[in-house]
Amino acid sequence: MGKNLLEDLSAGFNCFGSTRRPERLSAEKKLLHFDLEAESTWANVKDFNPDCIINCIVSGAVKKVEDVKHALDTNYLHTINFFDFLSKQLPDVYLIHLGTAFEYNLRKGGLTENTECRPRTYYGISKLLTSHYLLNSGILKKNTIIRPFNLFGPYDKEEKIIPHLICAQRDKKPISLTEGLQVRDYFFVKDLSRIALHLLKEGFHKPAVVNAGSGKPVILKDAASIIAKYLPDYDASLWHWGKLPYREGEGKVFYNASTLLKERGLVFTELEQAIKATVAYYCGVKQTQNVW
Repeated sequence: MGKNLLEDLSAGFNCFGSTRRPERLSAEKKLLHFDLEAESTWANVKDFNPDCIINCIVSGAVKKVEDVKHALDTNYLHTINFFDFLSKQLPDVYLIHLGTAFEYNLRKGGLTENTECRPRTYYGISKLLTSHYLLNSGILKKNTIIRPFNLFGPYDKEEKIIPHLICAQRDKKPISLTEGLQVRDYFFVKDLSRIALHLLKEGFHKPAVVNAGSGKPVILKDAASIIAKYLPDYDASLWHWGKLPYREGEGKVFYNASTLLKERGLVFTELEQAIKATVAYYCGVKQTQNVW
């Protein structure tokens, strides 16, 4: 998320990303040294004095959380401590915080901002704790929580399902998959940048939660069929459907049913166009800039 946001928003704003590795600072000029676990680095954010901070830091978003303590520390404890720091040092900053659809009860199907939050994963629980803190503590008066649905696109971890399918074909590597009948809302990461741009210009008058999803649920196997159309050398034998169980804590169907962003006039990339650009990125063409 962060790399796409920095890349896309830098066209219209003075944007800096952050890195935990000081050795990257000399090579990449648009970076601040910031480590959520090292409070000594937080002053670098204060010194930059931003008008807006977009928090994309997350732990445990891919598959099963192996280190529950690290996920809780990163997604909740360290994060709210940093928010406390901001409330004292940068009280007027606008915070855009990236939550997750996993904060909801994912067995409800169509999810809006008013759907009950009853997460069934450690990842969702830790993210929801932070959302509650932001919404109920009042420490930062200007904040928006974005809850994305099944993000995909450039720079994603190859373990995520859409790049996982693409990279298995690219590398000629067989992979085991579920039956692929789950229905999901696959949301192009470049559209997240479009939402952030809208919020930077328009914002909300008070702290708010907003879902980031296309609102068009798709069966995973149907999304895979679109991927296959754009692969340079598709081999059906590399995708072993039905070999894995479905992920714990998810229902068969969940998608964004909110119309909040559409009511504000936002239009998102069609799934086929987004998948085509994503295949091009992972297969080396890297033409994603043409679709945003």
